[in-house]
Amino acid sequence: MKKMFTLIALMICAIASYAQEEEQKTVDVTSIFSYCWNSAETQTHNEDGSITFNSVAWGGLAAWVKDTPNGDLSAYSKIVFEFAEATTVNTQILVQLADESNVSAWGNVGITELACEFGENDMSAVNQIALQTSAETVITIKRVYLVEKSGGEPEPVDPTADQTKDLMPDFKGVWNEAETVTDKEDGTKEYVAAEWGGMNAWYGTADWSEWDALVVEFAEATPCATKLAILPGELAANAEAGVTSIKLEFGDADVSAIEQAALQAAEACTLNITKIYLIKYGKPAETLSFDAERSLLRFYASSGENEEMVQTDYAVTFAEMSLEPTKIENPVDALVFRDFTTIVTGGEAALVELQGWCYPADREKTDDDMMRFPLTQNSDGTWIYDFTNMDVIPMLQSDSHHDWVLEFCVNGNDDNGNTFTLNNGGENYKILFSDNLASSVKKGDVNEDGKVDISDIVAVINQIAGTNKFPNADVNEDDKVDISDIVAIINIIAEAN
Repeated sequence: MKKMFTLIALMICAIASYAQEEEQKTVDVTSIFSYCWNSAETQTHNEDGSITFNSVAWGGLAAWVKDTPNGDLSAYSKIVFEFAEATTVNTQILVQLADESNVSAWGNVGITELACEFGENDMSAVNQIALQTSAETVITIKRVYLVEKSGGEPEPVDPTADQTKDLMPDFKGVWNEAETVTDKEDGTKEYVAAEWGGMNAWYGTADWSEWDALVVEFAEATPCATKLAILPGELAANAEAGVTSIKLEFGDADVSAIEQAALQAAEACTLNITKIYLIKYGKPAETLSFDAERSLLRFYASSGENEEMVQTDYAVTFAEMSLEPTKIENPVDALVFRDFTTIVTGGEAALVELQGWCYPADREKTDDDMMRFPLTQNSDGTWIYDFTNMDVIPMLQSDSHHDWVLEFCVNGNDDNGNTFTLNNGGENYKILFSDNLASSVKKGDVNEDGKVDISDIVAVINQIAGTNKFPNADVNEDDKVDISDIVAIINIIAEAN
């Protein structure tokens, strides 16, 4: 038995190992990193496949991949650098895209691995990839590899949340020789500005059409007025001194071919910058609702038979019923529903149904009283249920209950399975009606002769004796006919006199 458990455990481990391997297929690209960005730097490919990189501050060990198979990274989720030992300086992976924008990842001191996630960026056209360090150092890279995307569906982007793209690494140039941009160890930038100089990022022809604004955030309130601009064109945002961020809204401007962006100061000062990014605003969550004005219930009530039958047609909206319960004032022998229609506003709905309860007016409704009517959607968007002449009253005839309540609400689901409802603020919509017994016969008039007297007592006695039967003999409505109903008639006669 122990051997069997051991075998099962080994099989589970093997399966888990295989699953992990399947989940993350990798492609080694260490060998393509073949040059440095700074002439003072060196890179040596060792016999074990690692690379020894002698770096300077913000130089770079790079791989040029444009117009090569590695220039299209759309099949990969990230690139990973593994180090032989923990880093002693900050590091950064910089992936330069063909539109001159960058995808980057920051690594603090003391890490042995750094990964740059590609996320939702278009990685189909990459110029080059580089590893940078914040200070001069010697670093050994064990290997560099790409991770293939999993075969499953990508994680959906929440359309209600703001999306951002980091541009901080791009802002490294200056327009005035007297200015400097310094990358600090905590990932922020110190910009020593000259009057109307500029800290800039060069893009060539970047397409920012899918974004809504460019934002710069400062570590503390600005000491002077600032300006954020993009070129070509005259799109710019100005801010007075004392702000902690500046935002350039794109609006309807054409931002499909951005050459460069720049942050300027109105006078010589030092600005400490914590973030620079593009932002795409989330859309408000779709809210579905039913239109009470166009939620229409059609039915008719009738009394009498054959040529003496009187029929009254009703067409009431939930908006009308929301004021107070709809009352059927006339004697009712039959209540027949024709159809119910409603309109959903705010988006597409699913699983729309009308819920109804039918119960005596002298008690509370129960789950057993509930009926469900699933609606179907017409080509014009209307949701409808055709009752095909559902006759309700014959199911409700009772010797003890004459007043009834029909209660309704309508429910639906949105694309995420969230339920929305139209239910009169939780009270539901109600129709109150009485059948002809309650409308035409007064209480205690057992023999239905239009008056309450000794003859009604005799009628009850006859029903108790089993020699006759009267539908109104249960005068006190306790669901039985006995001496207490005789007492009830006597009380009615006494009150009348």
